[in-house]
Amino acid sequence: MQNGRDYHIHTHYMKCGVAAMTIEAVYRRCEEVGLRSIAITDHLNRREQAPTHLNIRKDMAATPTKMETFFGVE
Repeated sequence: MQNGRDYHIHTHYMKCGVAAMTIEAVYRRCEEVGLRSIAITDHLNRREQAPTHLNIRKDMAATPTKMETFFGVE
């Protein structure tokens, strides 16, 4: 985290992820610690994982936040 930004955040969508790391929970915690801009960057880089990308993006779109948010892949 630097200057109110964190562009390396993982969620429960990763096999090694923690179940509690939903998009809503991530947004809430990031807001609590004062972040203004974040990126969700799970390790989902294979073609067969495309449906998971859509689920993440849907969750992100459906979860209100004042932060600037980005979707990426690590």
